Amino acid sequence: EDRGQVCPQTDILITDVPGVALMQRYADCLSVLLYDPVQHAIGLAHAGWRGTLAGVTRKAVQAMRSAFGSRPADLIAGLGPGIGPCCYQVGPEIVEAARIAIPGWPSVLLRQRDGSWHLDLWEANRRQLVQAGVVHIEMSGLCTACRTDEFYSHRAEQGRTGRFGIVVGFR
Repeated sequence: EDRGQVCPQTDILITDVPGVALMQRYADCLSVLLYDPVQHAIGLAHAGWRGTLAGVTRKAVQAMRSAFGSRPADLIAGLGPGIGPCCYQVGPEIVEAARIAIPGWPSVLLRQRDGSWHLDLWEANRRQLVQAGVVHIEMSGLCTACRTDEFYSHRAEQGRTGRFGIVVGFR
């Protein structure tokens, strides 16, 4: 029913309507694409640090399950370009929030030699997929901050940047 609408501040989009494309824009946050070949449904999630800590990827799987009867084991998930653990230095407030929100947080919060912390959005969201029961997961491994020749990076370009879009749909 939201077809053709702009839905501001929306981190999860899902549909089972052929010909309806879902689109979100990114500039470091991680894109999470979901496809259910059994129920013929798709989903797209926007996973920045806030969304990741709030479980947006797990919630996207739950939304598809609730709306379309998708079984997590049937889903094919893709983690698109996003800022990588190599470049995503975070402050103490995010470190503390991640310690509370993410079980097994030491493997997604990486202590650097200089004492700073880096957050691994890729691994944190991969884990959410696994915990939700998704077994088919592809990871692009493309860091937007390292690859400003191909992607926009809010962090690497000090906020003076555009957004790249991810569009997903099916016939």
